[in-house]
Amino acid sequence: MNSSRRSSASRSEWPSLLTEVASGLRRTATLDQVLALRPQPPVVAKFLTTEHPIHPLLAERLAKRQIASLYSHQARAFDEASSGHDVVVTTSTASGKTLCFNLPVVDSILRDPGAKALYLYPTKALANDQLAGLRELLGPLAAQVTAEVFTGDTPEEQRGPIKSRPPNILIANPDIVHYQQLADHVAWARWWQDLRWIVIDEAHTYRGVFGAHVAHVLRRTLRIAEHYGARPQFIAASATIANPVELVETLTSRTPVLISEDGSPRAGRDIVIWQPPIKQTTPTAVIYESVEDTTGDLVVAAMLAGKSVIAFARARRTVERIRRDIDRQLAARGRSDLLGVVRSYRAGYDVDVRRDIERGLRTGSIRAVVSTVALELGIDIGSLDVAVLSGYPGSTMSFWQQAGRAGRRGKRALVLMVASQNPLDQYLAVHPDRLVGAACEDAVSDVANPAIAARQLTCAAKELTLRRSESDLYGEEALAQVEVAATAGWVVAERRGWVAATGHGRPDEVSLRGIEGGSYALLLRGQEIGQIESRYVPREAHEGAIYLQDGDPFRVTRVDDLQKIIVLEPSREGLLTDPLGHRMVLSGAARRTKRLGQVEVTLVGLAAVDRITDYVQINEATKRRIGAPIALERPRDTKLDTVGIRLAGPEGADGAALHAFEHLVRSLGSLVVLCDPGDLEGHTEVEGVPVAYVYDRNPGGIGLAERLFERLDEVIEAAAQRISDCGCEDGCPACIQSGSCLRRNEALDKVGARRLLAATLRSPAP
Repeated sequence: MNSSRRSSASRSEWPSLLTEVASGLRRTATLDQVLALRPQPPVVAKFLTTEHPIHPLLAERLAKRQIASLYSHQARAFDEASSGHDVVVTTSTASGKTLCFNLPVVDSILRDPGAKALYLYPTKALANDQLAGLRELLGPLAAQVTAEVFTGDTPEEQRGPIKSRPPNILIANPDIVHYQQLADHVAWARWWQDLRWIVIDEAHTYRGVFGAHVAHVLRRTLRIAEHYGARPQFIAASATIANPVELVETLTSRTPVLISEDGSPRAGRDIVIWQPPIKQTTPTAVIYESVEDTTGDLVVAAMLAGKSVIAFARARRTVERIRRDIDRQLAARGRSDLLGVVRSYRAGYDVDVRRDIERGLRTGSIRAVVSTVALELGIDIGSLDVAVLSGYPGSTMSFWQQAGRAGRRGKRALVLMVASQNPLDQYLAVHPDRLVGAACEDAVSDVANPAIAARQLTCAAKELTLRRSESDLYGEEALAQVEVAATAGWVVAERRGWVAATGHGRPDEVSLRGIEGGSYALLLRGQEIGQIESRYVPREAHEGAIYLQDGDPFRVTRVDDLQKIIVLEPSREGLLTDPLGHRMVLSGAARRTKRLGQVEVTLVGLAAVDRITDYVQINEATKRRIGAPIALERPRDTKLDTVGIRLAGPEGADGAALHAFEHLVRSLGSLVVLCDPGDLEGHTEVEGVPVAYVYDRNPGGIGLAERLFERLDEVIEAAAQRISDCGCEDGCPACIQSGSCLRRNEALDKVGARRLLAATLRSPAP
């Protein structure tokens, strides 16, 4: 049973908004469900006068927009950028970071009407949203400072005029730069000559695989700009992360000036870590309701209290499940009138559907939305009262981004993080100051990832000869990956450097969102209704799987790997499915080794092979398994070559103890490295000489394993604390069990893991 924690606030201490929401729950909330309550007081604004004068027309426009003074971070950003420095601004959500780059860019264009700027956004939706905000700022100045969006959604009839008469500010995403502008750089020659600014908004999203690709795209952009005689400045805006300067250096090869002191005012908010209600008590454990069911309950309760609410979930499947549960609850409680004002939002939806949802949130016609991280970014969705987080989102940075989506118009907000029964959530529930008061994680990416660098360098060599002297731009390790491209026959060495071989270097062969595999089309009655990335297919869209799209369930009837299509049919069975399988890991040569107490830790290259062989059907209403596992006619294999850490215990170490140890390290690893929850995977060989692995789930590795290796002692300390805090006897989902364990949490030893952690920390076992 989980004990140890829980000093709950009395009801008299509950903020009024929490009391209102709790009153609408299906069952009376208990005091024990408030695991932590952290009120955040309002913050008063800090203003600063700029040292550089703002152009009179722009100053006049600011005055008409009732912007009489600039927040301190806005003024500093303007001055640093106006002095010719590259800048990164990392302040809180809704702190006015947009003005940090709009002011210096617009000011420079008013002084030099030929100047051009490239604004990069990670999503097309955000690009469109920001164009509207920029035009609102400019007002009548829009005739002098022109701006247009240029993405994959831009109609063909508009692309020609944009190319022939480029606007002063081109709002784009990295994809269109990669696919069109760089490949067709001669047609954009005049624009390249005048390029003065590159703005990177939401810079924290450019990490991992996507970040490595974008880092190459930006280096290719700098190469082309230099070819035409330009040297653009960078202004980056980011959510709060531990290493913003390092991240921007990785992306741009430049060292920016950091502006992190936030001068914006903020309304107060109440942060609550919420425990799901108890479902069942056994002699050895307490079983709680699922985090998804509890999230749905809280959304419904907030709606019944007349509040607007946004809920976040980690996975696309989870978003759809919560949305369906909300619909069922509203119907069951006689509020079918609210069914039309609840939506789900995630990647894979048609662009018109997403924009309709965004518009509905701004106007208030949509009262509740359940989203993946797709709405974590700065898209304007208006004022919301409550944010519900379905489990810890995987990073402190994401937590604050999601929490900041409520109360964005000066209203006191309520943020409810529902604690799932996994070690990381439960650790934070016991140590909430590690969430609310601690520093954010490191954002990492690896420009030298061989699979990414070889492809990207081939594209660069097709655009302009890739010179050996460009190591200053790329770094020795990244540029060395051109040899991988040469071995594959993609580039050819010449006297001056490398050029792309005939037929290679086409950007449409390189997806910025992945390393390999692309996407599959989802077909219903012959019509495409969405897409799914290849890496999700074995687990989520195998034959027989129930796949959820826009809240509706579909049965997968056929997977065509050649044509990359998945055929669906509507399902009215009231079922869900989960995959089953096994894993094998083959370890390569050691890169670095160290000892933590009696445990040997080695950074290694490795190959992980997963085979999905069966699946189980689950009753959607009861969440209980139905019948025996169903074997797949075609087991789905995936092989991953990556980087990880190998953990070897002292001689005679028990495999079950090491297995539990591995689960804890993997679950708590995101305390130190900024990654999605599924980016770290693990495996333990429990038979023979036991050995455990925690590895980067991205092909070739993107720097996660290296950072985990460096900071593993911090993770071990948190793991020891978690296993000590949890009061269960033999292990439970809140400490050593894992929902993604392909061994189904067999062969786990909590007592042995506790001893092993103590040995790692060089302290006596309890």
